Amino acid sequence: GNVAYYNRVSDCGDGFGGGIQFSYQAYGYVVENTVVRSGGTGILLKDSEECGVLGNLVRNSERDGIWILRSDEEGNAVQGNTVTGSGAEGIQNSTCTYTIIFGNTIYGSTFLDIANEGGIDTEGSGGNVDKKGNPIDPADWYDIDPVERPWGSCEFD
Repeated sequence: GNVAYYNRVSDCGDGFGGGIQFSYQAYGYVVENTVVRSGGTGILLKDSEECGVLGNLVRNSERDGIWILRSDEEGNAVQGNTVTGSGAEGIQNSTCTYTIIFGNTIYGSTFLDIANEGGIDTEGSGGNVDKKGNPIDPADWYDIDPVERPWGSCEFD
């Protein structure tokens, strides 16, 4: 898979893209990047599996800070990121697989800090906090229920 690491990306993207975007990747990693003022999503991982979004700083994105979209084979990991000032969700999981969301600092989101529109691995996830170190999980993981999407639906046991 591809690797994006140690990049600084600013004033980029539009409403549909990401400051850093991976599509159709397996075993890709987005590691220790800084994304500031994205016109869309800060980091978008789309139709990808077994990828890691690790140790990134995402500030002031118009949409989600980090959005994991449409993975339906193997899950992904979102770990150790700092996400601030998102115009929508801090971290949005819209997948048909169990995504691990662990050890992130998220605050200043317009909507939810962590939104689950698919499967979050609740046993492997945790340790997510706001800027004062207060736990923010799993409080809003299930505020957004899984929904039927145009590309199909997800069923979870």
